[in-house]
This record gives sequence, structure tokens and C-alpha cells, in this order.
Amino acid sequence: MSRIQLACYGLIGSAFVLAALLVVQMESKRVLPEASADQVISRANLTIMTARTSTQDESLFVLDNATQRLLIYQTKLQGAKGRIEFIDNISLKQMFAGGAAAAPGGRNNAAGVRRRPR
Repeated sequence: MSRIQLACYGLIGSAFVLAALLVVQMESKRVLPEASADQVISRANLTIMTARTSTQDESLFVLDNATQRLLIYQTKLQGAKGRIEFIDNISLKQMFAGGAAAAPGGRNNAAGVRRRPR
């Protein structure tokens, strides 16, 4: 067996070992992040959830079951002082009753969506 063949077999063996290590490592880690239970609070008619929407920002989603509305707030996490700002107020009742035409950005935007002016 020549040196070149020996080197090729060594590289192929190393590739298999690295692939096996990668598979074992990926089994213990998830590819997509999961929401943990401490990010969601549900009491009476309110369900509140936070989710990271960018590297510096988190959004707060408030689902009011009594009025069937979804309120969206965005928090800015820069520095020691954070701030929260209102983003959207969506009527889920109208959105799901109207079908695709009532979805935000649809033809007539009949979903009762009020967006903050930019």
C-alpha cells in the first residue's frame, strides 16, 4: 500500500469519526430553540407570552380571551433602562371570521387591525 492510499484511507476514516461525533452532538441539541414554560403566563382571561424578535428586542404578546384581541408590545433591552412600546392591536374574532381577505395586508384589511403610524 502506497503512502497516498494510506493517507486517503486515513482521511476517509477521520471523516467517518467526525460525522459520528456530529450526529451524537446534534442528538443532544435542538436545531430550533424551544419556548420554555416560564415565558407564558395564563390567568383568568389573559394569556401573556414573551418572545425574542431580534438580538436586542423582545416582544410581549397579550391575548385577551374575553375581548378576543391580541395586543403586541415591543420591549427595547438596550442598556440598564429598558422601554416598552405599543405595536399592534388585532381583533382575532374578525380576522378568523373574515378568512384570507380579512388577514392583515389583505385586500380590504377588515380585520380591525390598527397599526401604530410609522
